[in-house]
Amino acid sequence: MTPSERPPTPPQGPSWWLACAAALALVAWAHGGALGNGFVSMDDTNYVTANARVKAGLTAGGLAWAFSFERRQSYFHPVAWLSLMADAQVFGTEPWGFHLVNVVLHLLNAALLFLLLRSATRRAGPALAAALLWGTHPLTVEAVAWVAERKAVLSTAFALGAMLVHVSHARRSSAWKQAAIAALVVLGALAKPAVAVVPVLLLALDVWPLGRLRAATAPAGPGGAWRVARALVLEKVPALLLGAGVVAIGIASLRAAYAAEGPIRTPLLERLAVAVSVVPRYLGAALWPSGLAVLHPYATPSAARVALGAVTLFLATAAAVALVRRWPAALACWGFFLVALAPYAGLVQAGLWPEWAER
Repeated sequence: MTPSERPPTPPQGPSWWLACAAALALVAWAHGGALGNGFVSMDDTNYVTANARVKAGLTAGGLAWAFSFERRQSYFHPVAWLSLMADAQVFGTEPWGFHLVNVVLHLLNAALLFLLLRSATRRAGPALAAALLWGTHPLTVEAVAWVAERKAVLSTAFALGAMLVHVSHARRSSAWKQAAIAALVVLGALAKPAVAVVPVLLLALDVWPLGRLRAATAPAGPGGAWRVARALVLEKVPALLLGAGVVAIGIASLRAAYAAEGPIRTPLLERLAVAVSVVPRYLGAALWPSGLAVLHPYATPSAARVALGAVTLFLATAAAVALVRRWPAALACWGFFLVALAPYAGLVQAGLWPEWAER
Protein backbone atom coordinates (compact mmCIF):
# COMPACT_ATOMS: atom_id res chain seq x y z
CA MET A 1 0.00 0.00 0.00
CA THR A 2 1.45 3.38 -1.00
CA PRO A 3 1.34 6.42 1.32
CA SER A 4 -1.33 7.97 -0.89
CA GLU A 5 -3.58 4.94 -0.28
CA ARG A 6 -3.18 4.77 3.49
CA PRO A 7 -5.92 6.13 5.74
CA PRO A 8 -5.28 9.51 7.31
CA THR A 9 -3.28 9.63 10.51
CA PRO A 10 -5.76 9.69 13.43
CA PRO A 11 -5.99 12.87 15.52
CA GLN A 12 -3.31 13.22 18.15
CA GLY A 13 -3.82 14.08 21.81
CA PRO A 14 -2.35 16.92 23.89
CA SER A 15 0.89 15.02 24.39
CA TRP A 16 1.47 15.05 20.64
CA TRP A 17 1.04 18.78 20.36
CA LEU A 18 3.37 19.24 23.31
CA ALA A 19 5.95 17.18 21.44
CA CYS A 20 5.55 19.41 18.37
CA ALA A 21 5.88 22.55 20.51
CA ALA A 22 8.97 21.11 22.19
CA ALA A 23 10.53 20.35 18.80
CA LEU A 24 9.97 23.93 17.62
CA ALA A 25 11.37 25.19 20.92
CA LEU A 26 14.53 23.14 20.29
CA VAL A 27 14.85 24.64 16.81
CA ALA A 28 14.41 28.13 18.28
CA TRP A 29 16.99 27.37 20.97
CA ALA A 30 19.47 26.06 18.38
CA HIS A 31 19.29 29.29 16.37
CA GLY A 32 18.19 31.82 18.99
CA GLY A 33 21.75 33.00 19.54
CA ALA A 34 21.53 34.78 16.19
CA LEU A 35 19.33 37.44 17.81
CA GLY A 36 22.41 38.81 19.55
CA ASN A 37 24.46 38.97 16.36
CA GLY A 38 25.35 42.12 14.50
CA PHE A 39 25.85 42.62 10.80
CA VAL A 40 28.92 41.17 9.11
CA SER A 41 31.17 42.71 6.49
CA MET A 42 30.51 40.02 3.89
CA ASP A 43 27.41 41.03 1.87
CA ASP A 44 25.47 42.57 4.79
CA THR A 45 26.91 45.91 3.72
CA ASN A 46 25.45 45.55 0.24
CA TYR A 47 22.17 44.16 1.55
CA VAL A 48 21.49 46.48 4.50
CA THR A 49 24.03 48.69 6.21
CA ALA A 50 25.18 50.63 3.14
CA ASN A 51 21.97 50.20 1.16
CA ALA A 52 19.90 53.36 1.37
CA ARG A 53 17.00 51.74 -0.48
CA VAL A 54 16.64 48.97 2.08
CA LYS A 55 17.19 51.23 5.09
CA ALA A 56 14.42 53.55 3.87
CA GLY A 57 11.87 50.76 4.31
CA LEU A 58 8.98 50.05 1.97
CA THR A 59 8.71 52.89 -0.53
CA ALA A 60 7.55 53.22 -4.11
CA GLY A 61 11.10 53.97 -5.17
CA GLY A 62 12.36 50.92 -3.31
CA LEU A 63 9.76 48.72 -5.00
CA ALA A 64 10.83 49.91 -8.44
CA TRP A 65 14.50 49.46 -7.51
CA ALA A 66 13.95 45.91 -6.27
CA PHE A 67 12.59 44.88 -9.68
CA SER A 68 15.24 46.78 -11.65
CA PHE A 69 18.65 45.70 -12.98
CA GLU A 70 20.43 48.59 -11.32
CA ARG A 71 23.98 47.47 -10.57
CA ARG A 72 24.09 46.20 -6.98
CA GLN A 73 26.49 43.23 -6.95
CA SER A 74 23.73 40.65 -6.67
CA TYR A 75 21.37 38.68 -8.86
CA PHE A 76 17.65 39.30 -9.38
CA HIS A 77 15.70 38.49 -6.21
CA PRO A 78 13.19 41.31 -5.67
CA VAL A 79 11.06 39.47 -3.10
CA ALA A 80 14.12 39.08 -0.85
CA TRP A 81 14.84 42.81 -1.18
CA LEU A 82 11.25 43.67 -0.29
CA SER A 83 11.37 41.46 2.81
CA LEU A 84 14.49 43.29 4.03
CA MET A 85 12.79 46.61 3.35
CA ALA A 86 9.80 45.42 5.40
CA ASP A 87 12.16 44.61 8.28
CA ALA A 88 13.59 48.11 8.18
CA GLN A 89 10.07 49.53 8.03
CA VAL A 90 8.92 47.58 11.10
CA PHE A 91 12.04 47.20 13.26
CA GLY A 92 14.34 49.95 12.08
CA THR A 93 17.89 49.29 11.00
CA GLU A 94 19.23 47.57 14.12
CA PRO A 95 20.44 44.04 13.36
CA TRP A 96 18.21 42.21 15.86
CA GLY A 97 15.06 42.75 13.80
CA PHE A 98 16.59 41.25 10.68
CA HIS A 99 17.91 38.28 12.65
CA LEU A 100 14.54 37.79 14.35
CA VAL A 101 12.77 37.48 11.00
CA ASN A 102 15.38 34.98 9.78
CA VAL A 103 14.86 32.82 12.88
CA VAL A 104 11.06 33.03 12.59
CA LEU A 105 11.25 32.04 8.92
CA HIS A 106 13.42 29.06 9.83
CA LEU A 107 10.90 28.00 12.46
CA LEU A 108 8.16 28.32 9.84
CA ASN A 109 10.22 26.17 7.47
CA ALA A 110 10.70 23.47 10.11
CA ALA A 111 6.93 23.45 10.71
CA LEU A 112 6.22 23.32 6.96
CA LEU A 113 8.67 20.46 6.53
CA PHE A 114 6.93 18.53 9.30
CA LEU A 115 3.52 19.14 7.75
CA LEU A 116 4.84 18.16 4.31
CA LEU A 117 6.39 14.89 5.49
CA ARG A 118 3.44 14.02 7.73
CA SER A 119 0.96 14.64 4.92
CA ALA A 120 3.02 12.83 2.28
CA THR A 121 4.00 9.77 4.33
CA ARG A 122 1.13 9.72 6.86
CA ARG A 123 3.73 8.94 9.52
CA ALA A 124 3.76 11.71 12.10
CA GLY A 125 6.57 10.47 14.35
CA PRO A 126 9.26 10.07 11.67
CA ALA A 127 8.10 13.34 10.08
CA LEU A 128 8.62 15.21 13.35
CA ALA A 129 12.03 13.59 13.88
CA ALA A 130 13.13 14.52 10.35
CA ALA A 131 11.93 18.12 10.71
CA LEU A 132 13.69 18.43 14.07
CA LEU A 133 16.92 17.02 12.64
CA TRP A 134 16.80 19.43 9.72
CA GLY A 135 15.79 22.39 11.88
CA THR A 136 18.72 21.96 14.27
CA HIS A 137 21.34 20.70 11.80
CA PRO A 138 24.56 22.77 11.79
CA LEU A 139 24.41 23.15 8.00
CA THR A 140 21.35 25.39 8.42
CA VAL A 141 23.15 27.87 10.69
CA GLU A 142 24.72 29.97 7.97
CA ALA A 143 21.44 30.69 6.18
CA VAL A 144 19.68 31.61 9.44
CA ALA A 145 22.41 33.61 11.18
CA TRP A 146 23.50 35.65 8.15
CA VAL A 147 21.19 38.55 7.29
CA ALA A 148 22.26 38.55 3.64
CA GLU A 149 20.99 34.99 3.33
CA ARG A 150 17.41 36.08 3.92
CA LYS A 151 16.89 34.89 0.38
CA ALA A 152 17.62 31.31 1.46
CA VAL A 153 15.17 31.03 4.36
CA LEU A 154 12.50 33.03 2.54
CA SER A 155 12.71 31.04 -0.69
CA THR A 156 12.64 27.79 1.29
CA ALA A 157 9.28 28.76 2.78
CA PHE A 158 7.79 29.22 -0.70
CA ALA A 159 9.36 25.97 -1.93
CA LEU A 160 8.01 23.93 0.98
CA GLY A 161 4.63 25.60 0.57
CA ALA A 162 4.54 24.54 -3.10
CA MET A 163 5.41 20.96 -2.13
CA LEU A 164 2.73 20.89 0.54
CA VAL A 165 0.08 22.07 -1.94
CA HIS A 166 1.34 19.44 -4.38
CA VAL A 167 0.69 16.68 -1.86
CA SER A 168 -2.89 17.91 -1.55
CA HIS A 169 -3.16 18.09 -5.36
CA ALA A 170 -1.90 14.48 -5.64
CA ARG A 171 -4.72 13.33 -3.38
CA ARG A 172 -7.43 15.43 -5.01
CA SER A 173 -6.41 17.24 -8.18
CA SER A 174 -7.47 20.80 -8.78
CA ALA A 175 -6.58 23.48 -11.30
CA TRP A 176 -6.54 26.00 -8.46
CA LYS A 177 -3.95 23.93 -6.60
CA GLN A 178 -1.79 23.78 -9.71
CA ALA A 179 -2.07 27.54 -10.03
CA ALA A 180 -1.10 27.94 -6.38
CA ILE A 181 1.94 25.70 -6.90
CA ALA A 182 3.04 27.80 -9.89
CA ALA A 183 2.53 31.04 -7.95
CA LEU A 184 4.57 29.75 -4.99
CA VAL A 185 7.37 28.59 -7.31
CA VAL A 186 7.50 32.02 -8.95
CA LEU A 187 7.52 33.83 -5.60
CA GLY A 188 10.23 31.50 -4.34
CA ALA A 189 12.33 32.01 -7.46
CA LEU A 190 11.91 35.78 -7.05
CA ALA A 191 13.42 35.33 -3.59
CA LYS A 192 16.18 32.98 -4.83
CA PRO A 193 16.28 31.57 -8.37
CA ALA A 194 17.30 28.09 -7.16
CA VAL A 195 13.63 27.47 -6.29
CA ALA A 196 12.94 27.13 -10.03
CA VAL A 197 13.92 23.43 -9.72
CA VAL A 198 10.97 22.72 -7.39
CA PRO A 199 8.71 21.38 -10.21
CA VAL A 200 11.34 18.69 -10.86
CA LEU A 201 11.48 17.93 -7.14
CA LEU A 202 7.73 17.37 -7.24
CA LEU A 203 8.34 14.48 -9.64
CA ALA A 204 10.58 12.89 -7.01
CA LEU A 205 7.75 13.23 -4.49
CA ASP A 206 5.44 11.56 -7.00
CA VAL A 207 7.76 8.53 -7.05
CA TRP A 208 7.99 8.45 -3.26
CA PRO A 209 6.33 8.92 -0.85
CA LEU A 210 3.21 9.72 -2.87
CA GLY A 211 3.56 6.64 -5.07
CA ARG A 212 1.50 8.24 -7.84
CA LEU A 213 3.20 6.40 -10.68
CA ARG A 214 2.95 2.94 -9.09
CA ALA A 215 -0.58 3.43 -7.77
CA ALA A 216 -1.93 4.72 -11.08
CA THR A 217 -0.28 2.16 -13.38
CA ALA A 218 -0.57 -1.09 -11.45
CA PRO A 219 -3.46 -2.41 -13.59
CA ALA A 220 -2.57 -0.54 -16.77
CA GLY A 221 0.61 -2.26 -17.95
CA PRO A 222 3.76 -0.68 -19.45
CA GLY A 223 1.86 1.53 -21.87
CA GLY A 224 -0.21 2.93 -19.04
CA ALA A 225 2.95 3.65 -17.09
CA TRP A 226 4.24 5.87 -19.87
CA ARG A 227 0.92 7.68 -20.19
CA VAL A 228 0.74 8.38 -16.47
CA ALA A 229 4.40 9.42 -16.35
CA ARG A 230 3.79 11.83 -19.22
CA ALA A 231 0.75 13.28 -17.46
CA LEU A 232 2.74 13.76 -14.25
CA VAL A 233 5.45 15.59 -16.19
CA LEU A 234 3.02 17.75 -18.15
CA GLU A 235 1.23 18.99 -15.05
CA LYS A 236 4.55 20.46 -13.84
CA VAL A 237 5.32 22.26 -17.10
CA PRO A 238 3.54 25.58 -16.33
CA ALA A 239 5.36 26.02 -13.00
CA LEU A 240 8.63 24.91 -14.59
CA LEU A 241 8.34 27.39 -17.46
CA LEU A 242 7.46 30.25 -15.12
CA GLY A 243 10.36 29.39 -12.83
CA ALA A 244 12.70 29.12 -15.83
CA GLY A 245 11.56 32.57 -16.92
CA VAL A 246 12.60 33.98 -13.55
CA VAL A 247 15.96 32.21 -13.86
CA ALA A 248 16.48 33.72 -17.33
CA ILE A 249 15.85 37.16 -15.87
CA GLY A 250 18.28 36.33 -13.07
CA ILE A 251 21.02 35.33 -15.51
CA ALA A 252 20.51 38.57 -17.42
CA SER A 253 20.72 40.49 -14.14
CA LEU A 254 24.03 38.78 -13.33
CA ARG A 255 25.50 40.10 -16.55
CA ALA A 256 24.37 43.59 -15.57
CA ALA A 257 25.46 43.31 -11.93
CA TYR A 258 28.93 41.97 -12.66
CA ALA A 259 29.55 43.69 -15.98
CA ALA A 260 32.70 45.35 -14.63
CA GLU A 261 34.19 41.99 -13.65
CA GLY A 262 33.87 40.53 -17.13
CA PRO A 263 32.63 37.04 -18.06
CA ILE A 264 33.30 33.89 -16.07
CA ARG A 265 36.88 32.91 -16.74
CA THR A 266 36.76 29.44 -15.19
CA PRO A 267 36.59 26.89 -18.03
CA LEU A 268 33.36 24.91 -18.22
CA LEU A 269 35.25 21.60 -17.93
CA GLU A 270 36.75 22.74 -14.63
CA ARG A 271 33.39 23.88 -13.32
CA LEU A 272 31.96 20.46 -14.18
CA ALA A 273 34.87 18.79 -12.38
CA VAL A 274 34.23 20.87 -9.25
CA ALA A 275 30.51 20.07 -9.39
CA VAL A 276 31.25 16.35 -9.47
CA SER A 277 34.00 16.47 -6.84
CA VAL A 278 31.92 18.24 -4.18
CA VAL A 279 29.11 15.67 -4.09
CA PRO A 280 30.91 13.49 -1.49
CA ARG A 281 31.72 16.63 0.49
CA TYR A 282 28.07 17.64 0.73
CA LEU A 283 27.09 14.12 1.74
CA GLY A 284 29.87 14.00 4.32
CA ALA A 285 28.94 17.39 5.77
CA ALA A 286 25.32 16.28 6.12
CA LEU A 287 26.36 13.13 8.00
CA TRP A 288 29.21 14.67 10.03
CA PRO A 289 29.16 18.51 9.92
CA SER A 290 32.71 19.45 10.84
CA GLY A 291 35.16 22.01 9.48
CA LEU A 292 32.39 24.50 8.76
CA ALA A 293 33.37 28.01 7.69
CA VAL A 294 31.88 31.19 6.28
CA LEU A 295 33.69 30.57 2.99
CA HIS A 296 35.13 27.44 1.41
CA PRO A 297 37.41 29.00 -1.24
CA TYR A 298 37.07 27.88 -4.83
CA ALA A 299 39.92 25.62 -5.93
CA THR A 300 40.64 23.31 -8.84
CA PRO A 301 40.02 19.77 -7.56
CA SER A 302 42.56 17.00 -7.83
CA ALA A 303 41.98 14.10 -10.20
CA ALA A 304 41.47 11.81 -7.20
CA ARG A 305 38.66 13.98 -5.83
CA VAL A 306 36.94 14.16 -9.21
CA ALA A 307 37.23 10.37 -9.53
CA LEU A 308 35.77 9.88 -6.04
CA GLY A 309 32.86 12.16 -6.90
CA ALA A 310 32.23 10.37 -10.19
CA VAL A 311 32.32 6.94 -8.54
CA THR A 312 29.96 8.15 -5.80
CA LEU A 313 27.51 9.50 -8.36
CA PHE A 314 27.64 6.34 -10.47
CA LEU A 315 27.34 3.82 -7.63
CA ALA A 316 24.61 5.71 -5.76
CA THR A 317 22.59 6.25 -8.92
CA ALA A 318 22.99 2.64 -10.05
CA ALA A 319 21.95 1.34 -6.64
CA ALA A 320 18.91 3.65 -6.50
CA VAL A 321 17.77 2.54 -9.97
CA ALA A 322 18.33 -1.13 -9.18
CA LEU A 323 16.27 -0.87 -5.98
CA VAL A 324 13.48 1.27 -7.41
CA ARG A 325 10.84 -1.49 -7.38
CA ARG A 326 11.54 -2.70 -3.86
CA TRP A 327 12.61 0.61 -2.37
CA PRO A 328 11.42 3.63 -4.43
CA ALA A 329 12.43 5.97 -1.61
CA ALA A 330 16.08 5.47 -2.57
CA LEU A 331 15.65 6.80 -6.11
CA ALA A 332 13.31 9.59 -5.02
CA CYS A 333 15.59 10.84 -2.25
CA TRP A 334 18.78 10.56 -4.29
CA GLY A 335 17.15 12.34 -7.20
CA PHE A 336 15.79 15.00 -4.85
CA PHE A 337 19.29 15.58 -3.46
CA LEU A 338 20.94 15.91 -6.88
CA VAL A 339 18.27 18.19 -8.35
CA ALA A 340 18.21 20.44 -5.27
CA LEU A 341 22.01 20.66 -5.35
CA ALA A 342 22.23 21.45 -9.07
CA PRO A 343 21.70 25.25 -8.82
CA TYR A 344 24.62 25.45 -6.37
CA ALA A 345 27.04 23.35 -8.44
CA GLY A 346 28.81 26.40 -9.86
CA LEU A 347 28.05 25.99 -13.54
CA VAL A 348 26.86 29.62 -13.47
CA GLN A 349 29.02 31.77 -11.23
CA ALA A 350 29.11 35.37 -10.03
CA GLY A 351 31.02 37.29 -7.42
CA LEU A 352 33.05 35.45 -4.79
CA TRP A 353 32.01 31.94 -5.75
CA PRO A 354 32.92 29.20 -3.22
CA GLU A 355 33.91 25.62 -3.90
CA TRP A 356 30.90 24.57 -1.84
CA ALA A 357 28.59 26.39 0.55
CA GLU A 358 26.84 25.19 3.69
CA ARG A 359 23.79 27.32 3.02
